[in-house]
Amino acid sequence: MSDTTTPFLGLTKPAIGGSNDTWGNKENADADLIDANASSNNSRLAALEARCTALENSQWQEAVGTVKWWPADQNFPAGFLFCDGTLLAPSTYPLLFAILGNAWGGDGVNTFAVPDLRGCVLVHMDAGSGRLQGQYGPDRIGGIGGTSIVALTVAQMPTHSHGGVTDTQGDHIHGFTAAYMLAGGNTFSGSALTIQNTGLQTDVAGAHAHNLRDNQQGSGAAHTNCQPGALGYYMIKAANL
Repeated sequence: MSDTTTPFLGLTKPAIGGSNDTWGNKENADADLIDANASSNNSRLAALEARCTALENSQWQEAVGTVKWWPADQNFPAGFLFCDGTLLAPSTYPLLFAILGNAWGGDGVNTFAVPDLRGCVLVHMDAGSGRLQGQYGPDRIGGIGGTSIVALTVAQMPTHSHGGVTDTQGDHIHGFTAAYMLAGGNTFSGSALTIQNTGLQTDVAGAHAHNLRDNQQGSGAAHTNCQPGALGYYMIKAANL
C-alpha cells in the first residue's frame, strides 16, 4: 500500500505497514509544511489587522461632528453624545469644540454646547432659496425656529360669510297725509272745492334699523403644527476612540 496525502495542505500520510525507515522523514516534512503554513497565515492576519486599524483611523471613519439618528434606548455608539444642548468643556472635547465653537451655546472660552435637537427636525440652511421665509431667524448655523402649535388670525382665514336672522325690531307702519271726505253728507267741506293730485308721499316715520344675530361658531383654539415623524435620538460624534 502506498502513501496518501491530505486534500488541503498535501501532508503525507505514511502507509500503514510501510517502511519504518521512511516514517520519520515523512513526519518531519509534514511538520515543516504545517509550520510554514501557520507562518504564512500569521503574516496575513497581521496585515489584515494593520489594514483594519488604518481604516478605523482613516477618512472613512465617521468624522467628529457627525450627527446620526439612533433608533434604540440602548447600545449607543461609543464616542457619541446626545444632541440635548449640554454644555461641555473645550479641554475635554477639543476636536468637537474646534468644529462647533459656541454656535450652539456656551461662552466659547470655558464652555460650548452641543446642538439641542430635542423635538426638532434637521433643516438645511436657506442659502438664498427663500423657502424658509425667515422662520428660523437669520440664515446662520444654530438657528432654531418653527412653531409647534398655531392659532389662526382673521387675516389667515379663507374668505367666508355667516348666515343669520334679524329680530322683530323691523315691524312698523308708515303714516301719510291726504285730503279726506266728511262723514254723513258725503260732501267736501267748503265751496268751489277742486280735487287735485298732490303727489302724496309717506313721512319719514319708517326710518329704522335691524339687529342681526348670526350663527357664530368656533372657539379660536390653536391647532398642532407637527409633521409626521418617528421618534429616536440625534447623537453627535464627539471624539475619536
